[in-house]
Amino acid sequence: MAMIQSRGTRVALAGVLALAGCDEAPCAGPCPSTDAASPPRDVPAAPVDRGLPEVPAEGLFGAGFTDITSNIEQERPFSIPAARPGMDANDDVFALLGDVDHEAGDELVLVHWQGGRPFFNPPPAPTAVYRYDPSARRFNRVPSIRLPDMPPLAGTLDLDGDGVTDLLALDRAQAVAWGQGRGAYAAPAPLDATPQDWGAASRINAYALDDIDGDGWLDLLVGAECCQLPCRDLHAYFRTGPRTFDERQDLVDIERSSKPYAVFSGTFASGDKVLLSVGWSCVDPTDAPVFYHQDGGDSAGMPRFRPFDPVPSRAFFRGDQVGSPSIAFNSPMAVCADDLDNDGRLDLAFSLNPYHQLFRGTATWPFEDVTAAAGVPTTLADSGRAMIPWGTVFVDLDRDTRLDWIIAHGNDGGAWFDVPERFIGPQFVGAYWNAGGLRFTPVTDALHLGRRGQYRTVLLRDFDGDADPDLAIGGQLELPRLYRNDIENGNRGLALRLHGTTSNHLGVGAWLTVWIDEAQGPLRRYVGGVSNPYIVSDPLVFLGLGRADRVARLQVAWPSGTVQELRDLRAGSTHEVTEPATVVVEPSGRHLPADGRSVATLRVTPRNLDGTLRTDAAVELSLSGPGTLSPPTRDAAGWSARVTAPSTPGASTVVTVRIGGRSLTVRPRIWWD
Repeated sequence: MAMIQSRGTRVALAGVLALAGCDEAPCAGPCPSTDAASPPRDVPAAPVDRGLPEVPAEGLFGAGFTDITSNIEQERPFSIPAARPGMDANDDVFALLGDVDHEAGDELVLVHWQGGRPFFNPPPAPTAVYRYDPSARRFNRVPSIRLPDMPPLAGTLDLDGDGVTDLLALDRAQAVAWGQGRGAYAAPAPLDATPQDWGAASRINAYALDDIDGDGWLDLLVGAECCQLPCRDLHAYFRTGPRTFDERQDLVDIERSSKPYAVFSGTFASGDKVLLSVGWSCVDPTDAPVFYHQDGGDSAGMPRFRPFDPVPSRAFFRGDQVGSPSIAFNSPMAVCADDLDNDGRLDLAFSLNPYHQLFRGTATWPFEDVTAAAGVPTTLADSGRAMIPWGTVFVDLDRDTRLDWIIAHGNDGGAWFDVPERFIGPQFVGAYWNAGGLRFTPVTDALHLGRRGQYRTVLLRDFDGDADPDLAIGGQLELPRLYRNDIENGNRGLALRLHGTTSNHLGVGAWLTVWIDEAQGPLRRYVGGVSNPYIVSDPLVFLGLGRADRVARLQVAWPSGTVQELRDLRAGSTHEVTEPATVVVEPSGRHLPADGRSVATLRVTPRNLDGTLRTDAAVELSLSGPGTLSPPTRDAAGWSARVTAPSTPGASTVVTVRIGGRSLTVRPRIWWD
């Protein structure tokens, strides 16, 4: 039996499982602003091929979103400079959510990244912790929760899969404080015990989560500001133990660097694992790589990545009325990815300056550019100037089963210094309703998201436990805005949180196939397709079901290659879905002495469609690396095999498992110390 846990209840459902298959010279003196080569912000958008879809009927969004920030504003948890043109400070205040006291439920953590901070070794960033009060329907300060003194926090999430929240910060010297339970944390430390040289610049701007090397453990992709060569903008940290990571600079071929505002890792329909450095190059803005795809591997089975360009030659930003030479020239600031048209392929949206760039996923490269046809290539501020997009997400706002689009807009550094006739002024969060056919129309006012200000980050969460998406919008020179979802239109939805076992513990990279009704075609959703500047969060998937009160059938295609099928998931709940383990390595830490005697045990459990042990499945195992593998043997619980350690330390071994002639796509690694 596979187990699903709904908020407040625990329900056992029958599980059906199957196997699825920089060479330029450094700057002289201070480097130029990253905005120096950005395109003019009042460039008119290229004409749209088709008119905007009709605005949805009144009442489709009910009461929209309700801003519940007022009491936090009254408390003034931080001293933030007043915004004005020509100022030289750009304080950011981020909103994070996570169980930071290691008890039940998430807390809201506001993080003040202060302007004028030192570039290196920044001082601790002030934080303020709040908890949602369902009776008052607002967040209240919890002064008893005190977090460790750290640089600005980027994430409050479980990094190592032990069920306890950890703290991730925007500084490599104090990057992580491991959670110890009961609200306690270890002293902040680097991710890598032996940090490598990052060159002249090393400030972290972004993180992304993924199992980059396919060993079943969650890795980290790190984006670091890189304006003074030599330096690197993209850093891959591979998990090598329960709480250890190893940075491998040799695995990402970087010739030209940039200043990434966000980073991303995902697998596209071509089968390519792709890394993105989402930023503008202050060294060479006309030719900085943004995309890297896997191109072979090293002798130890680790993937190598090389730059490539999957963007069509006549992309929107290269059009006659825009004329940018590369996507990096438009200062990309965030990305989101999901399947907008239910074809099983990832579609990808970029926040460019000032464009909302949308690519449709294709079976092979390049992408198809659908920006103009989507209908919302730019959004204008009250000044008539195009606003600057930052954080972006796809989410089904009205629960009609189609993914809508939210984009935060706000100043970059240079926009505060623009001459008066070019100053953009106050901006807002744009909401765009999906009318089908990859066409969108603005619905910001109907959702009550049009408060003027300066915004950068978007965080989707469920504040009030009703399984619909609430919003936390990070502010620049102002507090974040917290929006409770009060959209009531008769449609229903649910939320899903995945827990991987053979796959990475957050289920990043999983695909969901959802049959609301067996007679209808399925919906497809991707897990982990959001990359915003400065913040990172564990994925929570929201599904709109239309008028249905439940999902008839759900398939989870885990990154391991296992497909799990569940039935009859009710609306209005958050369902915790755990992957039934297919491969287990003992010891779980995967490190053994290289003494010629120590033994790692591999347990493999193939399953029938009803979740029971599949006794007729042929199980094969093979090793890549040192060690001796015993033939697998079968018992009542499945199959097991033993790997005996080599006598020479320093190497690792990759295990490939084949069930019924098909290889799992996760290959566990064992280290010999």
